[in-house]
Amino acid sequence: MYCHSLTKRREWLTRKSSLLKKYLVDGISYLLQMLNYRCPIQLNEGVSFQDLDTAKLLSEGIFSDIHLLAMMYSGEMCFWGLKHCADQQPENHELDTGVSGASNPTCKEPLDFREVGEKILKKYVSVCEGPLKEQEWNTTNAKQILSFFQHHTN
Repeated sequence: MYCHSLTKRREWLTRKSSLLKKYLVDGISYLLQMLNYRCPIQLNEGVSFQDLDTAKLLSEGIFSDIHLLAMMYSGEMCFWGLKHCADQQPENHELDTGVSGASNPTCKEPLDFREVGEKILKKYVSVCEGPLKEQEWNTTNAKQILSFFQHHTN
C-alpha cells in the first residue's frame, strides 16, 4: 500500500526514485532473510508425517502464515521495483535471492526484481493452490503480478 501511495505522487517519484529502489531492495532483503532463517525440513525415511500436505509445506520451508505473507509482500515489492525502478542505472544493491533455504546464504548477487519476484510468487501460488487449497488463500494478485513479469520487457 505504501508503494501504491508513493507511485501516485509522480513529482516525488521523479525526484526520489533511487530512494524508492533502496527501500524496496531493503524490504525484500529483510523478508528473504526471514524466509531463509529456518531451512526446509529434508524428508526421508526417518521422518514420519501423518499429513502429507504438512510434510510438503515443511519441505518447502513454509512454517506459518507469516511465511506466506512474506512471500506475497516480497513479490509485490519486486513488482513495484520492476515497474518504477527498472530503467535506473544498476546500483550495487545485493542480497541473497534464495527462498527458504534454497541457496547458500553467503552467496550475494545483484537484485533482479523480475527473477526474485517470479521465483517467490510461483512458489506462493503453488503452495496456496496445492497443500493449502482448502484454506482458500487468494492467488489472484500473485497471478496478475506473474503475468506482468512475463510480459514486461526491459
